[in-house]
Amino acid sequence: MLYEARSYALHPGRLPEYLSLFGSEEGVLDILRPHLCGFWCAESGRLNSVHHLWRYESRAARAVARAAMAANPLMGRFFGKVTPLLQVQRSRVMAGEVLEGDGARTGGIYDRVSFAFRSGASADACERLVGTLRSALSCHFEGVAWLRGAMFELAGPARDGLFVLRCASLDERDRRWAEVALALREFDSDGVLASLDCELMLPSFFSPWR
Repeated sequence: MLYEARSYALHPGRLPEYLSLFGSEEGVLDILRPHLCGFWCAESGRLNSVHHLWRYESRAARAVARAAMAANPLMGRFFGKVTPLLQVQRSRVMAGEVLEGDGARTGGIYDRVSFAFRSGASADACERLVGTLRSALSCHFEGVAWLRGAMFELAGPARDGLFVLRCASLDERDRRWAEVALALREFDSDGVLASLDCELMLPSFFSPWR
């Protein structure tokens, strides 16, 4: 199983129009849902951005799915409407796990925690850091996705990672991050971390995680 983390930055003010197209273009969501794990809008960090996760059995399955979308006239019309709204597109193929979304969950607050390792850091030290970070976050948040990327995508030593976390409310999120900050104060004991960023996200109306 592999996962594709995609991020789009939209032109300022165009996010509502972008999201509305998913509901107004009949049949689009039916095509997307088999592979869609989650779809969120950034509330901090780079604004006017969306982050989404996709699941595929293999690279071959991903290629087949994307070729089918490209050949579908409905998706062609849809892409023709959304592409002019975008400024930047970024894709990352990653390994790990994404838990199943539950439609009964509503009003959730999500965090996108992304990190990168220092060039030249040993694989063992990177693995220790990933384990420590995941353990600390798991004690305070509901884990949605635990992903890591590798040099040359899936073939090579880990170079970065992406965690998606959930809690019920903004007040609860603030309390939990205050607790996590204490736990993580000295977690990078090997000095392998190059960057660590956290973005607040809200789910779209069609996201499996909402």
